[in-house]
Amino acid sequence: MAMSMLNGKEIFVTAGSTRAYIDAVRYLSNRSTGRLGSEIACECLRRGAYVTYFHGIGALTPFVLAHRGEVNLSDEALSRLDMIEIETIPQLVGSIERELKEGYYDAAIHAMAVLDFVPDLASVLPGKKKSDLEEWNLKLVRTPKVIDMIKRVSPQTTLVGFKLEVEISREQLIASATDLMKHSGAEIVVANDLTDIQKKAYKAVLIERAAEGHEALKTTEAAGRQETARVLCDRLEELLKAKHESTPED
Repeated sequence: MAMSMLNGKEIFVTAGSTRAYIDAVRYLSNRSTGRLGSEIACECLRRGAYVTYFHGIGALTPFVLAHRGEVNLSDEALSRLDMIEIETIPQLVGSIERELKEGYYDAAIHAMAVLDFVPDLASVLPGKKKSDLEEWNLKLVRTPKVIDMIKRVSPQTTLVGFKLEVEISREQLIASATDLMKHSGAEIVVANDLTDIQKKAYKAVLIERAAEGHEALKTTEAAGRQETARVLCDRLEELLKAKHESTPED
């Protein structure tokens, strides 16, 4: 069997949910379990990569999946896994910036569900809000796009982004993913519809930048999280191989 192009590569994967506190005990979050990101991290490890895994609190991890017997990972593969738990968006931004500035990563796979809106700092209480009130009005403000910072900090890192929409057509899904690709600089975007996930019929479309001299985007279909992880790693191998072949030897 030929050696994987991911063998020995440095990859970071983000997965799971983020939190934004509204008082000392309550927070806003989302439904992400980190399952897809964990499956992708496992596939990277199986192919010989070194993986740094940024995960939200309570998110699934390769260790959890291996312990449950849901994935087959050797002790040697798990020894190449470094896990960093984060909770809030500022923690995530700080961790990614530090990792990218302190070491080179061949690829960044940003699957974490980062909150698009968080409470305005003036709305966050230092203590606990009284529970006998009839209503509680919160002002939410937009958060910075974490994916947009990755290429700015490390332009040479191959970037994979993710786009989740709800009840839209395939054409609209691809258009939304293409927009993400343009503003983030991602080489690949994995797009899916929450409606399929809720029906236990996970489907994904992988969108890649057009080859030089071609206008049409390349799209690849995948069904199920494990297949999505395999297809994504296949495509990532091809991109890294092409990048390696185009880099002049010293």
